[in-house]
Amino acid sequence: MAELAALLDELGTRTGLGNIAFDKDGLCLLRFDDSHDVALTYDREAEALYLSGPAGSLGPDVRAAALLRLLSYSCLGANTGGAALGLPEDGDILVLWKRHDAGAFVDYTAFEAAINGFLGHLADLEERLPELLRSAGGPSPRRPSGPSGGQAGFVGAGMRM
Repeated sequence: MAELAALLDELGTRTGLGNIAFDKDGLCLLRFDDSHDVALTYDREAEALYLSGPAGSLGPDVRAAALLRLLSYSCLGANTGGAALGLPEDGDILVLWKRHDAGAFVDYTAFEAAINGFLGHLADLEERLPELLRSAGGPSPRRPSGPSGGQAGFVGAGMRM
């Protein structure tokens, strides 16, 4: 985790935000371009870094056809740069997530490229979600509300990348 902590610290320095760090649970929440929330979660047991972010709210009336369309859209990481979609059991916020081995980031450039790549796919999915759902006969998604995109307890740094 020390290597990832150093990369986060460098991210803060390069973006002018100062100290950015994981909390005691291995979580760091960031907001990019004043609209895209990304959670960086370090899993100590798996020695992995998870990037995740809300893509939109599906609403209570989402149809099976819409979910199938989303699964087809992201099959084997197509259209998402290898990231996968998830739907938490207790909510309707569609989440894009991607796992990286903690040792995969050989330097800051690789770390920043992973974040920027994920951020690009998250922004693309946020933009395409309404049409993906409409094309499958589902409802239009609602944009997650609040600074966390619906994630409780969001405390993070805002940056442009």
